[in-house]
Amino acid sequence: MRICRVETLAVMTREYLQKKQKKEVSVLIVSPIEVGEKIEENPYGIYMGGRTAVERSRQFPKYYKEIAEKHGFGFMIGSEYAEPCDADSIHMDVGNHKKLAEAVKDKVVQMLE
Repeated sequence: MRICRVETLAVMTREYLQKKQKKEVSVLIVSPIEVGEKIEENPYGIYMGGRTAVERSRQFPKYYKEIAEKHGFGFMIGSEYAEPCDADSIHMDVGNHKKLAEAVKDKVVQMLE
């Protein structure tokens, strides 16, 4: 997994913003949504890992949470709020983008209180 890149990006972003704004900033990490069960029906599903992608995506929250806890970042599990569309089992449709966006908004407001 390439989770270390997420960690590096989050840490560097926080450091940059803190230096620029000269104050502490909060970071929120949202783990990606799970790959849908119908991934093997997607003609490009094999390039995503097929069935293996479903199983691996279920591990996302564990790894992203570890990063968040290690650095004191906020954390959310994307799959608790949204799921992939049936069209490709990877991307979200408009409705799921909206659900996830609302949840992120609520979490950001909570973190700022």
